Amino acid sequence: MTSTHRVVEREAWSRYWNKGLLHACASSFSSSYGGAIATFWQDQLIRYCNADQQIIDFGCGNGPIAMLLCEGLQDLPRYLGIDYAELAPQWLNRLHEQQRTQIRFLSPQDFRNLPIEDNAADWLVSQFGAEYGGLQAALSEALRVLKPGGRLLWMVHHHDSIIVRQAAEESGHIDFLCQPGGLIDLASKLLDPFSRATSAQAVRRLNANKRNIELRENYNVCLDLLADRCASSHVPAILLDSRDWVSAIVQGSRTEGAKAAQQRLGELSGLLSDSKERLRQLRIAAQNEASMQHLFEPANASLAIDAMQREILYQGDEIIAWCLALSKPMH
Repeated sequence: MTSTHRVVEREAWSRYWNKGLLHACASSFSSSYGGAIATFWQDQLIRYCNADQQIIDFGCGNGPIAMLLCEGLQDLPRYLGIDYAELAPQWLNRLHEQQRTQIRFLSPQDFRNLPIEDNAADWLVSQFGAEYGGLQAALSEALRVLKPGGRLLWMVHHHDSIIVRQAAEESGHIDFLCQPGGLIDLASKLLDPFSRATSAQAVRRLNANKRNIELRENYNVCLDLLADRCASSHVPAILLDSRDWVSAIVQGSRTEGAKAAQQRLGELSGLLSDSKERLRQLRIAAQNEASMQHLFEPANASLAIDAMQREILYQGDEIIAWCLALSKPMH
C-alpha cells in the first residue's frame, strides 16, 4: 500500500471520528447488536479489571470501550486509546475530573509501532480496530507491550457477520446515489434553474424549457427508485438522509444561490465518498475462518501463548464478530 493511500484511509476516518461518533459502523449499527457487544466487555473485562491496572486499546476510535468502563466502574483503571486517525471523543466532556484523568488517547499513532515500553499493559483490548492494521503485526506488538500474565481481548470483524453484510449493502447505496444520472448528479444539474425560480414569471419560463422539464422528470424518477430501494433495504438510513439533504439543498438554492448550493452538494458528495472508503476498509479487514487459522498457527508455535481462545459472538442467530482472548505467558 502506498503512503498516499494510507493518508486517504486515515483522513476518511479522521473526518468520521471528528463528528463525535463512537462506532466504526455507526450508520448500520443497531442497538440490538450493540447489546451483545456491551455484554462481552462487561463479562470479560469490566468484571475483572482493577483500578491499579493499565488498559491499552488498539484502533480505539472515539472510545466505546472507555465509555463502557466509565459507565460500569466507580474506580477506573488507566485507559490509553490508540488510533491511526485524528479523534474527537466529545463524550469526555461529560466526565468528572477524576474520571478524565484516567482516560487518555494517543492519535494519530500506528499501533503496530508504539512508543511504549515492553510489559506495560495489564489488558490489551480492541473493538473492530486491530484487524485494520493487519492482525499478525498488531498481535506481535500487543504481546510486546502486554505484561506477563496480561490478558488480550479483541473483537474482530467476521467475514459473514451482519455488520459486514450491511456494509456491503450501504456501499451499494452510495454507488446508486453517486452514479451518473443518480441523485447527486441530477440535483447538481437542477441547482441553476431552481436558483433562478424566484418569481412566478421566472417559474413559468423555466417550466416551459424542455431541458428543465426532462431534468425534473428524471429527478422524480430517481426519487421513486430511491423509495423502492429503501423499501427493500435493511439499512436505508444513508439513502433517506441523502434524499433529505439533497432536497434541502435544491430548495435552498432559491435563497442562497446556485454557487453556495453547489458547494453544499459537494460537501455531501465528499461525505459519501468518505463513507464508501470506510466501508471498503471494513470489508477488507473482516476475517474468515482461514485467515484466523493462519493468524494463530504461527503465533501459537513461536510465542507459546497460553489459553488461546477464539469464539464467534452472536446476537440471536446473527454473527456479530470474532472474539479473541489469550493470556501472555508468565515466563
